[in-house]
Amino acid sequence: MGHLAKPSELHDRVEEWQSLAEFASDTDPGTVLGIVYGRRRQGKTLLLELLTELTGGFVFTGLQQANTQNLADFSAAYAGFAGLPVEAFTNWAEAVDALLTVGDRLGRPVPVVLDEFPYLVEQSPELPSVLQRALSPRGQARRSGNTLLFLCGSAFTVMRGLLAGSAPLRGRAKLELLIQPFDYRGAAAFWGLLSDPELAFQVHALVGGTPAYLDMCVDRPDSVADFDDWVIRRLLNPASPMFREGNALLSEEPELGDASLYHAVLAAICAGAHKRSDIARALGRPDSALSHPLDMLERVQLIRKVDDALRSRRPLYQVTEPLLRLHHLIIRPFEARLVGRGRAQVTGPARAWGVAQDYRDLLAAADGVQTPPDKYLLQRRYSTLAEYSADTHQDTHSVLLDYDIFMHVPMLDAKDVHAIQKLYKAEDLDFRLKPGSAAVDRGVVIPNVTDNYSGSAPDLGALEIGAAVPHYGPRP
Repeated sequence: MGHLAKPSELHDRVEEWQSLAEFASDTDPGTVLGIVYGRRRQGKTLLLELLTELTGGFVFTGLQQANTQNLADFSAAYAGFAGLPVEAFTNWAEAVDALLTVGDRLGRPVPVVLDEFPYLVEQSPELPSVLQRALSPRGQARRSGNTLLFLCGSAFTVMRGLLAGSAPLRGRAKLELLIQPFDYRGAAAFWGLLSDPELAFQVHALVGGTPAYLDMCVDRPDSVADFDDWVIRRLLNPASPMFREGNALLSEEPELGDASLYHAVLAAICAGAHKRSDIARALGRPDSALSHPLDMLERVQLIRKVDDALRSRRPLYQVTEPLLRLHHLIIRPFEARLVGRGRAQVTGPARAWGVAQDYRDLLAAADGVQTPPDKYLLQRRYSTLAEYSADTHQDTHSVLLDYDIFMHVPMLDAKDVHAIQKLYKAEDLDFRLKPGSAAVDRGVVIPNVTDNYSGSAPDLGALEIGAAVPHYGPRP
């Protein structure tokens, strides 16, 4: 077929297109098999449709319907492509035999795509075995066929399972191509935001790099100033297709049966429980009960496991899809208010959006977000804590303190390792608060915890002004 130039309407995907083009240009005799998969809305179908348009290939898309209906639809589509009268296939063995010889019939190599393959397998579990037999190393199709067969789908567990372990098609494929979301830079270019790195970073922190999300959002924010209103219109609006996309990401995987359990695990990780023990504690379950759900979420690439830099053999779990963090930190907790009469209180002016806006920096800095190169990181400086809080809506209840709030606690030089690691005598230090310091009366009343305070509110720190200093250790 010669060199297949990447179509101009295809954004990025240089390596993916090159892999598909090389596979489709294979001149060796015999039918070959390729597997293409990835989460829904990544552009798999677009890639394969563009390829078949350039090469005169055939695409059939399975539907969630009965096996007889899919066979009837396939029979009609095949007949139209091959220029034959419509003759219904009675089973997939007949259909596959016809499909793998279509190149011989037309006298040229023919790329053939079976899209939404998991839907076909759901109704016809024997289909992978039928393909295994047809692609036997000594079979006619494998030795002299002229078909380039692509199996495409979105269900990770099904598509990866085609080539795993003792699966029928293991060892039969010459291509296994995973279509991933765009990274930060690719997404910024796709959204047309490369000239505004701060805005590109904020958008990517919430919706990630899935190409179809641009169309689902209808438009993009015009500027950083417009970002909050855009989030309200396009992400927090119950009428927007993005509002429930977080739920849809799990429903794509048929083997994730108990959706509530997987949502609970994701919610715990999004909230900061990255160790398995912390996740188990958040769910009120033993560690052992999380082995399967964590493994499944990792297999479908909704979470990833990374090594703890400080502790060996203590992996940390991170959510890979930014939209899931948005869903579990903002949409899911406030869904009743967002869809009900209280929506105006949540999505009104800046103060109302503050419920969700408080999470904005958290989302941008959360693990799993691909950080842009340093030269693109926005840096802002503030002269006071009040100025910082007013601009970012963060630390609105924080108090700025220094060592001078204590009666006698000298400030240590962090660069002086000897001083930091030194053992100090308790009698040489006095952690009582100075009267009138910034920590006095700035605490919060917590019943049974901060009772018996002496001023208008509890003091910050361990020692309340006027209270007896507790004695630790042996008593005289």
